[in-house]
This record gives sequence, structure tokens and C-alpha cells, in this order.
Amino acid sequence: SDPQPAGRISPAGYIWRSSWRAVRSSSRRLVEVSRSRRSWRRTSAQAATNPSRPAVQWAVARTAVDLDEDFLLEHLRDFVVAQDATGFLGCCALAVLTPDLAEVRSLAVTPEASGQGIGKALVLACVAEARRLGLRRIFALTLVPEFFERCGFVLTSLGRLPEKSAAECPVCPKRFACDEHAMLLHLDGTAPLPLTPNEPVGYTRLFLGREPER
Repeated sequence: SDPQPAGRISPAGYIWRSSWRAVRSSSRRLVEVSRSRRSWRRTSAQAATNPSRPAVQWAVARTAVDLDEDFLLEHLRDFVVAQDATGFLGCCALAVLTPDLAEVRSLAVTPEASGQGIGKALVLACVAEARRLGLRRIFALTLVPEFFERCGFVLTSLGRLPEKSAAECPVCPKRFACDEHAMLLHLDGTAPLPLTPNEPVGYTRLFLGREPER
């Protein structure tokens, strides 16, 4: 299970409780929300290239398909990182695909932090950032749809997300072995169209018409 930490979304777009405070810093580290033992922060280019910061390196190895340094620097500001006094706990990225749509990507939590609500809090931080940016929809592709349902997302068809399925999925290295579920959240209060009975799940089944490779 992944219980939600007690708290709510602050106007700055991150998780906080009464003992937390939002801090605006330099343009390289956009917003940080912290309390005495845990913090949620935007990553910086310095953190990514500094070898003394193994957290970002772990996140890359854990969540990326084929991620080189140039890609990391290009997308670094998409990431939110959770950490406490012991170090890195997890990360999540919000990739804006269009003025209307963003994707939750690269969600990962260390085994030591599992079950503490870190994953859900990171996803909700991305949802809050999407609201702050004025986006209408946010989605994720996952093998664990139940987790995103607990975050308010609805299981839908990848075919309803052509911004992803037509633009990025055809060149994804996993396109012949994709059985990920598309989870969608509307930020304007409307309900996404759910997946219909017997509708194929995953890019491989839906668009290539075959079972994913194992």
C-alpha cells in the first residue's frame, strides 16, 4: 500500500503541512518545500552533473530507457525529488506535451522508502504543478494502474491520447513489448472516458495488433 501523507497542496504547487514552508529560490532551483525531516524539491543542473549527488544518477538508472547526459540536462527541470536526512527517497517527472496535456513519468521510490506514501506524494506534486501551469489533463502509463487510481486517475484508452501514442510511442524502444495501462486525470473536474470492456491495453496490442514480446 501507499498511504497518502497528511497534508494538502499548497498554492505554490507542492505538498505541505503546517510545519512545512514554501521557499522560492534561484531560477536553477525553482521551488522547494521542506520540513525538518523531508523535502520535495526541483532538481538543478548542478545536482545532475555533480558526482556527489548519486540520487539523480540512481533515478536515471532506475527509470530511463536510454538516457544520456544531454537528455538529462534537457529534462532535468521536469523532476521533483523527495529526500530526507538519510538522502534520496524517490523522484517523479512532469513532462508537458502540449498546452493542454502533461505526462507523469519516471516515478521511482527507493526500496527503503516504500510504503511511506512517497510515491503518491510525488505524483500529487506533479498534479499540483500541472494545475499551476493551467493544464487541463495529466496522464501516466503504468503497469500498476491501481496505484494511479488511488491518486485520482481513471483507466482509459491510449488511443485517446494521440499526443503520446502517435508522437512518441512509435519510436519508443519498448513499442513491441508495451502492455502499460493509460491512466488519465482531468484537472477541470470533468470525468475522462474510461476504458471500455475488452478494449486492448498497451501500445503493442492496440496499435500493432499483437501480444507484447516477453
